[in-house]
Amino acid sequence: MALLENGKNKEAQTILEKLILQSDFQFQKQAEWYLALAYLKAGEREKTNVLLEKISKDAKHPFEKEAKELKSL
Repeated sequence: MALLENGKNKEAQTILEKLILQSDFQFQKQAEWYLALAYLKAGEREKTNVLLEKISKDAKHPFEKEAKELKSL
């Protein structure tokens, strides 16, 4: 999140992409959400949409509602 806030979007993406692949990472779902935001910020619409779709279909995802809202824009 600090990297995103400081304009280091590519570095944030790299780290978040690695984190979501780790099945034992406690904040995997949160990392997915922030990765979607990083993709959006970078203008990577296709990657954003894929991740938002995944998140919005997961009723247990902490950002499910936000993903649905963002997808509808």
